[in-house]
Amino acid sequence: MDAAIGTLNSSAVTRAAPVMETAQRGAQQSPSPTPAAASPEPASERRIELDYETGSLIYRMIDVTSGATVRQTPDEARLKLRAYIDGIDAPRSDPHVQRLA
Repeated sequence: MDAAIGTLNSSAVTRAAPVMETAQRGAQQSPSPTPAAASPEPASERRIELDYETGSLIYRMIDVTSGATVRQTPDEARLKLRAYIDGIDAPRSDPHVQRLA
């Protein structure tokens, strides 16, 4: 076995700073506001709806004043694509092959 395995130089070891000291230092160094605090979002309402064609949940953020959709996940194009793919993969109820005697 190698004797060097599991040994460590004392110069390679560093002392970890406690979490409280690190947080205090960070607060002292960066007093600038965060981007989220600089630009507050307009009054909005969050809605969760079910798309019956795809069975997907739709997360929407609606602007309260205008009623317009601000954000939506998944977007309209992805929902249409899912509905199209589900329509292709759906099993057909009647067979297209006819047996002739």
